[in-house]
Amino acid sequence: MDPAHTNPVLLELATRRAKELQSLSLSAIAELPPMQDEHVEGPKKIIVCVWHDVFPDGAHRVVVQANLPRLWGIFTETGVVGFVLSATGECRPLTEEEEWQYI
Repeated sequence: MDPAHTNPVLLELATRRAKELQSLSLSAIAELPPMQDEHVEGPKKIIVCVWHDVFPDGAHRVVVQANLPRLWGIFTETGVVGFVLSATGECRPLTEEEEWQYI
């Protein structure tokens, strides 16, 4: 995702959470549910969602999506960061195309 077109607060929240998740062991990542969300305390109602998919080859995709509802929830600003962890433990960031699925 192009940082110039992303709310820096949302991108920072998503990046921080993705780094926390990336530091987990492969077995801990494997136990993540398909989707979980948490509300971030603060003056704005930011929701951080963590998406977890497992591919047929055993790789895990973890996507962190930070959302800030706008205009009574009709629009949402979103920051997305994530990674793919292979079954052998190799990690790579999401491609821009993969990120767009979560925007």
